[in-house]
Formats: sequence, structure tokens, C-alpha cells
Amino acid sequence: MADVRGELYLPLVTQMERQFGEELPSYLEGHIRRADDYIDARLSRSFTVPFDRPPTVVVTISAKLAAYFATAHFSETEELSEDKYKAAKEMLTDLQVSGVLPGEQEEAPRGLIRGGGAEQVFTDDAMSDW
Repeated sequence: MADVRGELYLPLVTQMERQFGEELPSYLEGHIRRADDYIDARLSRSFTVPFDRPPTVVVTISAKLAAYFATAHFSETEELSEDKYKAAKEMLTDLQVSGVLPGEQEEAPRGLIRGGGAEQVFTDDAMSDW
């Protein structure tokens, strides 16, 4: 909950507190659930979701999306938090493409083979002995 409040702009938090009073946490929780559902849908092809213990990056994405959803619903001016929405979508895309959560051992994406090693350049002279 604190993560979402931290993503909301202070004047908006003040207005929401006036409007919802003690119901503000419930209001935000509804948007957190929407954000979590969206995240699970986007990441379901790359990861087992829902996460038992969501990584910090997923919590951050959820907070940004929930703040965007709450702002759009409350003020009907989602442009106020559009930067949060764009950042969250970029983070989700990066997770999908990499197929790796921060802190996990990197594995090759499904269907691809990864190689490694130092690049070496051999001149025509060095290769002439072969």
C-alpha cells in the first residue's frame, strides 16, 4: 500500500484522502489487484505466476500501475500518471524479453542457444599456417 501511495503525486493523495477517508486503503487495494492481474497476464508465458514472494521489481511495477489506475479512475485525467504507466510497461517488457528476474541465475531464453567466450580476431597471416 505504501508503495502505491509513494507513486501518487502528493496533491492527488490529499484529494483522495479527503474523498475516501478511511476507505482509501480499500480503494487502492482494488487497483493493486487490477495491476497484479495485468502483471500476471503479461508475465505468464515467461514465469510461474502469481509469485509467492514477488521480487522487488514486480512490486515496483505493481505500484506504478496501481497508481496509474487509481489516478485515471479518480480524476479521469490519467495523463497525470502516464509516465508511471509507460515505465511499468517498459519494465514488464524487459522482464518478458530477458526471461530472468533480478537475482536469479540467467538462463537462455526458450529455444535459443547462448555461447560465450572472448572475441578473437585472426589476421590472414596467422591463418595462412592452417
